[in-house]
Amino acid sequence: MHPTDPNTLVMGKSQIYFTTNGGSSWSQMGNISGANSKFIAIAIAPSDPQTLYAATAHEFFVTSNGGNSWNLAATSTDAITYIAVSPNNPQQVWVTNSGYTSGEKVYTTNDGGNNWVNFSGSLPNIPVNCIVFQNGSNDGLYIGTDLGVFYRDNNMNDWIQYNNGLPNVIVNELEISYNNNKLWAATFGRGLWRSDLYNSVGVEENEVYNNFIISPNPTKDVISIQGELKFAKSVKINLTNTIGQTVLSKEIKAENNFVNEQLDLKFLNNGFYFLNIDSENSRHTYKVQKLD
Repeated sequence: MHPTDPNTLVMGKSQIYFTTNGGSSWSQMGNISGANSKFIAIAIAPSDPQTLYAATAHEFFVTSNGGNSWNLAATSTDAITYIAVSPNNPQQVWVTNSGYTSGEKVYTTNDGGNNWVNFSGSLPNIPVNCIVFQNGSNDGLYIGTDLGVFYRDNNMNDWIQYNNGLPNVIVNELEISYNNNKLWAATFGRGLWRSDLYNSVGVEENEVYNNFIISPNPTKDVISIQGELKFAKSVKINLTNTIGQTVLSKEIKAENNFVNEQLDLKFLNNGFYFLNIDSENSRHTYKVQKLD
């Protein structure tokens, strides 16, 4: 699905097709030559929907002009299963592999597929079936494997198991629900499971969290940020939408170790946003709802 238009979807068959009217009609998105089988994985870059990635089992293609032209960026001996794109950088991509080749499970690129780095770490020699990026995180990634879920971010040197309460089961699909900070896992034969996100933080209306008060929440126009700073002289405010795009950013200096700031949100569309408040020694994250 398109990151901002729910009526625009992209589908893979022997070629790539798209609809802009919710599926009432479909058109081919350019022409891809060199594909030896049907397309099984597609990803649209959230920060640049003109950049798309599409993969067959063994070929990886990219377009930067909405499908007018496609380029073969990479090939893979093991079967490609899934693609994830950073919400902030359309050139930063992660790809997962199936199969039983040791150490060939996850690869990443920072330049749209020209150069690749093995991101498998010490993952067990099992198929990796899917991957999802956690928006607003430190490049947090979840992968679904034949032995459950694993997690990794930029603070880690390797993947860790994220299977608390989850049976040792094949996970075929992962999705994140940002309205309640839940990770959903679809399994092979064991139903649908959900979990809190890794180190996820959410707040309810006017909840006090680490000495900050965000109010009113929900809001129609302005929110107030009030809080005490014990070990810092200023904070950085970063407001992102649900696909990780920054919509407001500023630095606020404290007066007498106290923050008292108002943010005008009238320019925003209705929906949920994530407010990150960063100081020298901490980060606080709040969910904010904008109403008419």
